[in-house]
Amino acid sequence: MMNNKNVLGKMLSGLDLFNEVKNAPEVEWLIEGVMNANSLNILAAGSNVGKSFMVLDLIAALCSEDKKFMDVFKVRNNSKVMFVDGEDTSLNIGRRLCMLGCYDKGSTFKSNNLYYPKNSMVRLNNLETLLELADYCNENAIDLVVFDSFAVYCGGDESSNSQMSIVAQNLSIFRSKCNSAILLLNHIRKQLGNSSKNPITLNDIRGASAIAAMVDNAFGLQKFNGYSRMRTIKSRSLSVQNWLDRCYVLENNGLDETHKAYRCFYTMMEDQNNDDDFIRSKIIE
Repeated sequence: MMNNKNVLGKMLSGLDLFNEVKNAPEVEWLIEGVMNANSLNILAAGSNVGKSFMVLDLIAALCSEDKKFMDVFKVRNNSKVMFVDGEDTSLNIGRRLCMLGCYDKGSTFKSNNLYYPKNSMVRLNNLETLLELADYCNENAIDLVVFDSFAVYCGGDESSNSQMSIVAQNLSIFRSKCNSAILLLNHIRKQLGNSSKNPITLNDIRGASAIAAMVDNAFGLQKFNGYSRMRTIKSRSLSVQNWLDRCYVLENNGLDETHKAYRCFYTMMEDQNNDDDFIRSKIIE
């Protein structure tokens, strides 16, 4: 007969829980007040909203000595980022980094802090491939691993809760082994329109409900009236009031037409088809 104590595990009182919180180390942030270290995150958006530029701007900030994310949010500078991208070519990624000024004269972007595995065969439903990536991340002290996009790298049917539960378990093992934060880029189920009355919710993230359930933090990015707005839609690292404040801050800081962030989203999107001479002129030879 099974011992009931083994079934119940260690019983904690309310005081025990309070003491755990009191004695816990302070939250370590990758993006201050937004994304904590060693967290599992997802960013959901429709097509042509600007999430790729936004993520590259985050990468540029993390890999730099003093740059802020979207020129607004403090980040843990001098971090190392693994960018696993299956939606664009390495040439276009390089071009976009040029547009963000990462190779301009005087840029603080540390190119050696960015790791880009070209033609990666890593799949989130295949623990063996994930562990191989985890070993590399651990050896090189990677702080953030970005998968663009989840649909490309999940390796299974993203509409299947049973298959996505396996992915969730694998990502938990991966995160523990390499001690890195993870950011998954995903699409939404449908276009919600350009109205602030229809913000992205967890139910709008494409795929099985297990995808939204497994993450610590979820963000939605939408176009409203000619500019983009990012909103926190789930957070396990913030108090309720801080979460509400963060929703407001993310919606209202640095996203209007007069701010550099607007130019990041749109001026550079317009410039992305410029000829190679234009791109090369922005690189230090």
